[in-house]
Amino acid sequence: LLTKMNDDSRSMILFKAALKIQEKAKSFSDQAFTLQQMSEIHIRKLSYDEALVSLVQVLRLRSKLHQDADQDSADCNRQIGIIHSEREDYKRAIAPLKEASRLYKKLDADHRRQSSASHLLSRAYCMVRNFEEGREYVVEAMALRKLSP
Repeated sequence: LLTKMNDDSRSMILFKAALKIQEKAKSFSDQAFTLQQMSEIHIRKLSYDEALVSLVQVLRLRSKLHQDADQDSADCNRQIGIIHSEREDYKRAIAPLKEASRLYKKLDADHRRQSSASHLLSRAYCMVRNFEEGREYVVEAMALRKLSP
């Protein structure tokens, strides 16, 4: 049966099995990693609802681990914002993108990540017709791009 499935389908079955074991063992860090991997598959399959569920669970687990201010949390928030933007729900995209931007700055992440978050925020603000905020973030994104190697 597994040999007739594509790689994503096989991976999803294995991830779901691993997740059940990790839940029983209360291995929050492993669960967060597995859910993040599952969200990437959901995104590739354009299953945005399922990706959002996985990403929100990752953030909850990271909060339990007191690791809610780390690179993975920033990346999860950024991805949630991107999914909302893909759905043209720009109002809902703003909060997670702002959180990603805040975390990237706090973590002193590379300028590309910070610039990307600022650029996405600029676009979301412009799409909800808040051009002043949009302008501020595009200027920030451009400044950060200049700092990137």
